[in-house]
Amino acid sequence: MSETINVLGRESKDRDGHLVFTPDHREIPGCVVDIDGQSKVQGEDVPDGNTDRLRVLAPAGTVLQVGDIVRVRGEEYTVQYAPFDYSVGRRPVLRRHRPKTLFIVERREA
Repeated sequence: MSETINVLGRESKDRDGHLVFTPDHREIPGCVVDIDGQSKVQGEDVPDGNTDRLRVLAPAGTVLQVGDIVRVRGEEYTVQYAPFDYSVGRRPVLRRHRPKTLFIVERREA
């Protein structure tokens, strides 16, 4: 099942140390969202139920940066790690096969 992720923008600091929000309103359709915190119990993956951190697989070629603010399932999250695009440098056997871009997001604090 795929979901649509909304990119809201990013926060940064100016020379004086003030927080500046740069809007970047766009949608990323076709994403797969999963809980990032999982552990192995007797050889099987068991989700720990913590939804403060999510793993998102977005379509190939999706461009995001660390610090971007995204809305997933109605909640705002911040991209924590540099997204990794699995499609770079690959020649798939099937033309329709497009590896996804992986990024990890954490829920924003109020």
